[in-house]
Amino acid sequence: MKQLIVSDKVQKELLTDFMIMGETRGLIGGYCENEFPVYYANEEMARMLGYDAVEEMVEAIDGKVINTIHPDDREQVIKDIGGGVSIMRD
Repeated sequence: MKQLIVSDKVQKELLTDFMIMGETRGLIGGYCENEFPVYYANEEMARMLGYDAVEEMVEAIDGKVINTIHPDDREQVIKDIGGGVSIMRD
């Protein structure tokens, strides 16, 4: 699996751009680990999924982005990401 290495400065710039873009769109991000633990979600994403607050949504999905993806679609999502992540449950 190819790995992109960027400086801390570039990472911060990308995250800032991501967060600015997300103010008007629903965004959720997860770590590339088993079941994609949530590292970022905005209020618009919570609203789109029927929740009143991000905290409520994160609790409802057990803190895992994988739980926002329909089970029938999970395999394809993993392929689209690059196949380097397992969706196996503990």
